[in-house]
Amino acid sequence: MCNSPQKPRFLSDGETEVDLLVPVESALNSDPRVFRAKGIDSLPAIGIQRGVEIAVPYRLYLPRRFFPQFSLLASVKPMDRRGGYLFAIVNPYDTLVDVGVLLEPAGSGQTNISLMYSSRRDATSRAIASFLVPEFVQQWTQIAFEVTKDSVTLYFKCIRFAEREVSSGVS
Repeated sequence: MCNSPQKPRFLSDGETEVDLLVPVESALNSDPRVFRAKGIDSLPAIGIQRGVEIAVPYRLYLPRRFFPQFSLLASVKPMDRRGGYLFAIVNPYDTLVDVGVLLEPAGSGQTNISLMYSSRRDATSRAIASFLVPEFVQQWTQIAFEVTKDSVTLYFKCIRFAEREVSSGVS
């Protein structure tokens, strides 16, 4: 953020859209492991090598309390089966993933995609919904989550793939 020509702005609690690529773009010029790439249909994309951490203060980009209902969209191309977090918003102590998307290998030819969403009451990070999908290593793939107070829907490759009930609710 320090080298960015833009002045940091604090997000108001009334805003309804957050571009999580803004802090990633600031790393483009400061870390060679973050680079420009070609994405779906040769559109511009950002490549991030394994092990890169892009850390910015939560309040620069997000409201005090995360949205109770929200959608996430990502176009990704995993380079291997090892999995890991596509992104994770962590608490100020780096001990709990408040919101994140986790990819994990799940047997032959499958990947588990989990939406992590923890509340202040949680002692550990928790997956509120997990989905088993066909493996997509080395393939550009779009995934999206639609989160309501009682369900999480996964859209995989632009198709409504599955829905999971959220028993404890998103709050």
